[in-house]
Amino acid sequence: MKLHWEKRELPVYVLLRRKGELKLRPGAGGAPMQSGTMAEVTFKNQPISRLAFMLTARMDRPVIDMTEIEGVYDYTVETGGLGFNGQPPADPTAGPSIFTAVQDNLGLRLESRRSPIEVLVVDTVQRTPTEN
Repeated sequence: MKLHWEKRELPVYVLLRRKGELKLRPGAGGAPMQSGTMAEVTFKNQPISRLAFMLTARMDRPVIDMTEIEGVYDYTVETGGLGFNGQPPADPTAGPSIFTAVQDNLGLRLESRRSPIEVLVVDTVQRTPTEN
């Protein structure tokens, strides 16, 4: 198998600071933790980049943290209106959209853009293994 990495301009969501006050509490100490239900996810002693990672796994495109917020925080975000792997939620009335929840719960915003992203490109694949 031959592969390589290259940058491609793809649709993404960027996580940005909203005007006004952030709704984040400084981390209270202890081990980093993430827990949740279908309705919400709580982060303890986690950077905002952890939220972007979780959203990337559940949304239809990568989420890039462009907040420039340093440090670790305790925060909760409603996820009832968020599906999995880009699919809509099972119950569309289960909660606010993730775009609304990020604004209301955290004082941040998600914005749709195009951005260069590193992707793994498979050049060739052989069915029969060859010796090294």
